[in-house]
Amino acid sequence: MVAYGLGMLGSRHLLGLLSTQTGCRVVAVGDPKQCQSIEAGPVIELLRRALGPDSMPELLSTVRQQSVRERETSLMFREGRAVEAQALSGLIIIALPTFA
Repeated sequence: MVAYGLGMLGSRHLLGLLSTQTGCRVVAVGDPKQCQSIEAGPVIELLRRALGPDSMPELLSTVRQQSVRERETSLMFREGRAVEAQALSGLIIIALPTFA
């Protein structure tokens, strides 16, 4: 069974998924820096703590972006270096108004 978008599951949903599986392997895929669950529990971090960091493989590169520049820019966005990534990519940034 593959659970894609693991970070969007709440801890109760993850418990339900793991407790109902019978004789199958569960492969969970997710990115803690993408969409978060609207329910309680950062499940990826909880699993990392419970299973240990060595049991949770991590992708450190990207395949979708073809050029070195695209890969570097993508990883910068993921690491929270948006301003630097925007400058490298040449994106035009439009500032949206903030409401008090």
